[in-house]
Amino acid sequence: LADAGRSTEAIDVLARAIDRHGDVAELHTAQGWALENTSPPRWSEALAAYRIALAADPRQLWARLGQATALERLGEAEAAAAA
Repeated sequence: LADAGRSTEAIDVLARAIDRHGDVAELHTAQGWALENTSPPRWSEALAAYRIALAADPRQLWARLGQATALERLGEAEAAAAA
């Protein structure tokens, strides 16, 4: 949905899936992506979603990339470089 330009709908669907299935890293990663792709992007919320994904599974490469991107967009370049 987010890739189809329907980020708001994707965020709602993912929120329900997270409520139902708990802290599944892939769901939080997808949620972060959807939050990045709203207009305007919701960087702080995306960062929170990526951090939850990484807490659930530190091997989530897309979550790590998303976290670095969100940090950079929020003006935290040093933290982004370390992520």
